[in-house]
Amino acid sequence: SYIDITKFGAMPDDDIDDSEAIQKAIDFAIKSDKSSNVYCPPGVYILNNGLVIANKKDNGEYFFVTLTIGGKTAT
Repeated sequence: SYIDITKFGAMPDDDIDDSEAIQKAIDFAIKSDKSSNVYCPPGVYILNNGLVIANKKDNGEYFFVTLTIGGKTAT
């Protein structure tokens, strides 16, 4: 299952901050009932804010989340 960040509003190479859109895609993937991959099409994305990658349980502990970043260019 791939979740494309452009479906949440992130657009490469437009010189506009993509932090909020990418965060929404990550949150959607984490809340999904199945394993998901967040897909970033090629290009440059602007991140003016940090991203939070966490899945907190009701008891305050965290579920396991894995983030893999890869591509043909430096990240």
